[in-house]
Amino acid sequence: MNFEIKEIATLEKVILTDTVPVQNFPKSLDFPFSDWYRSIVTSIKTMVIAGDSILYNAQEAVNESKEFNTTTLWCFAGSGTGDRWLFDEDEMVFYYDHDFDEGFIPLYITLKQWLQMSFLFRQLEDYIDSGQKTTPTLITSFKNTLKKIHPDLEKNYPYLIS
Repeated sequence: MNFEIKEIATLEKVILTDTVPVQNFPKSLDFPFSDWYRSIVTSIKTMVIAGDSILYNAQEAVNESKEFNTTTLWCFAGSGTGDRWLFDEDEMVFYYDHDFDEGFIPLYITLKQWLQMSFLFRQLEDYIDSGQKTTPTLITSFKNTLKKIHPDLEKNYPYLIS
């Protein structure tokens, strides 16, 4: 199995295959979103990319972000187990573990790299779901591809990869 990091334009097409009428953010909201992020999440339903990567639509992102007492981070996704993914005004991604509530852990990747990472995990999950056996060689190949997104991503990623 060869893992592939997809280009952002390709991922946008996948994300935007099932669009909904545009959901605007509340006018009172004061967060410096990029136009790119705004155009994506205001046009989609909340979607599962991979098991630990659920990209929120605009309304769900607003609701989830209200849970945090911060104006410098925006909650854009969840893990499906109560953990959250957030980004700052530069779209640098942070992880929040709901079990430990010890702050926000930086991943040192951007939102777009998070999408690439999530779709990479989707490739691995699709492979496993097809009934294929995971081998040490396969996991090594996956980890090596993950390192192309960021050299320390495996170390910074909050869930065990084995």
